[in-house]
Amino acid sequence: MEADSRSGRSKKELRSFFTYLKCLNCGAVYGKEEVYLCPRCGGFLDPKYDYEGIAEEFCIEDLPFRERSIWKWKEFMPVDEPISLGEGNTPLIRCERVSEEIGIRNLYLKDETVNPTGSLKDRSTSVNVSIAKELGVKTVAIISTGNAAASLAAYATRADLKAVVMVPEATPNAKIAQALVHGALVLKIRARSMAEFYELYEKACSEFGWMNSVGGVNPYRNEGKKTYAYELSEAFDWDPPDWFIMPMAGGNALIAAWKGFKELFSLGLISKASKLVGVQPKECAAIVKAFREGREVASPISPGKTIVTSLIVSNPGPKSALVLKAIRESNGTCDDPSDDEVLEAMKLLAKEGIFSEPGGAISLAAAKRLVDRGVIDPPDSVVCLITGSGFKDMKSVEKILKKPIHVDPTLESLEKALIW
Repeated sequence: MEADSRSGRSKKELRSFFTYLKCLNCGAVYGKEEVYLCPRCGGFLDPKYDYEGIAEEFCIEDLPFRERSIWKWKEFMPVDEPISLGEGNTPLIRCERVSEEIGIRNLYLKDETVNPTGSLKDRSTSVNVSIAKELGVKTVAIISTGNAAASLAAYATRADLKAVVMVPEATPNAKIAQALVHGALVLKIRARSMAEFYELYEKACSEFGWMNSVGGVNPYRNEGKKTYAYELSEAFDWDPPDWFIMPMAGGNALIAAWKGFKELFSLGLISKASKLVGVQPKECAAIVKAFREGREVASPISPGKTIVTSLIVSNPGPKSALVLKAIRESNGTCDDPSDDEVLEAMKLLAKEGIFSEPGGAISLAAAKRLVDRGVIDPPDSVVCLITGSGFKDMKSVEKILKKPIHVDPTLESLEKALIW
């Protein structure tokens, strides 16, 4: 045990209090190596922890002196030796310019664009790759055409692991460039259907011993995104904001955030949790539709055309039941802004200095809609999750760009162009 020169207190070695994986369906218990779904019933596995042990060792006063990443919360994480690039601990920015336009006086942005690979996926991937390294896995794999692929490739090379990214054959190279730069093996699959595509991926993971890093089956990825609840609670002096608005594709981040709030509540660190808002694009909103219809699980849909490509999931599957349960338990709601509303939100975020992809700006679009409908009251404290950088989707960004002005090399010509 060493002294911390900044605090004058003894500095404890942080450790994980992970105990086992528990099936959320049948209650069966497994060790850390049972990476996917429950072998008995096919249910989802959830990492569990020794919360009595955490209560004895976790100290709020020590937090300012811990490392600035998701691993400052190591007691709540499933590994002791993390593979980290400094993910998490992202800025919480109070809106100064657009609060009045949105109609919320206490409006904040959780800016995930500053994560190592530019998106929220780094929180999940750090845990995912750390587990793979601990279990002796040599190759991690994922199906993704964007943020998750880039993130997995970066963390895999950091851990000296191989990364395989499988994408449909028609995927533009621009979508996979970041993964290629980090050395991933990117495979374009000539599948006749998405079902055939997914089947090949699952068979390959099983046959070649790759770790399946898809959030719908890998129980460890979500643990990284629990840290949203921790970071917001700490930032608001352990009185979480009234609302946390989260873009969702399959909704894994929302499930994770709710677990994080419940953990803090069970330890007596907070007395209330944020109401969670799940947001999907209007043209692909299977979970939103199920919420509005009072159903417990979402049904497959045929998605329409949308600029919010990072949130397109036509069939959220059985895990949507956990998403809907979390939203309802938190007394939250759902929303589905249009593409035009998302583009307008991108412009508003730019006024605050945030360059967001459509999949992040959709949270601000939802905030405005919920205020207009009277769901959110103007004095409420509201945090919008900005999931990723606008550099991730420059094609959509072009839709909001002004054209540059051509100027002759004279002051007269320049003065005519000075239109702000």
